[in-house]
Amino acid sequence: MSAELSHPALSTTRIPTSPVFELGWPARAGRQGPAKQRWPAATRLLALLLVLLSGAATTTLAQTTTPPACSQDEKFINIWYFGHKAGFDLNQATDSIPPTILTNSQMSAPAGTGVMSDGTGNLLFYSNGDTVWSRNHSIMLNGTGMGGNRLCTDGPLPIKLPGSPATPGAPTRYLLFTQDAQGGPKGLSYSEISIPTGGQGEVVATAKNLPLTLGTTEKMTGVLHKNGCDIWIIVHGWGTATSGT
Repeated sequence: MSAELSHPALSTTRIPTSPVFELGWPARAGRQGPAKQRWPAATRLLALLLVLLSGAATTTLAQTTTPPACSQDEKFINIWYFGHKAGFDLNQATDSIPPTILTNSQMSAPAGTGVMSDGTGNLLFYSNGDTVWSRNHSIMLNGTGMGGNRLCTDGPLPIKLPGSPATPGAPTRYLLFTQDAQGGPKGLSYSEISIPTGGQGEVVATAKNLPLTLGTTEKMTGVLHKNGCDIWIIVHGWGTATSGT
């Protein structure tokens, strides 16, 4: 069984939920990629390659076309919210100017958090894995009952959907990856967040808490693909010390 992400302007991409995945990037014409390694199920290494290409025609995980030019949103991590309503803003910070302390958060987060800003450093949304708040610090539409756990150490991981918006003026789409604490029954899942220009955004009701796999620990990270556009989401299996990343 696989969870499927689809969009008219994006390639149809399936995210495998099997505990066996291929590591490494696909080879392109005239260039040889590194050897791919196939990990047995016992290792429980859960590496999920999200091939989300705007305008691509392929329906497989292998890229057969040149990826689109992705905007360099260098300031999307410039605002941090964490702990009990704590936060700071790095937009004006330099070697001699400290970050600006923020006290406007509405979030209580005893463990991990996820925050997303736009390319100019303006806040878009933040989450503790259970709830999503919009840029005006109110709970986002459909933003409660998320698939995460506020006690998860590596809390929700937000990413901008590569290639979004597909057309000028269309809402920008984001994915929020969440996982349960201590290998809990909710496992690893993701939700789509859609934000129109100047709007507060919403968690898309029909794309909320979509399951990916069970049996994950509280460790999760995102790594930019070699093509500069796609993103690897990597988590660790629960109950084994042999499946490092």
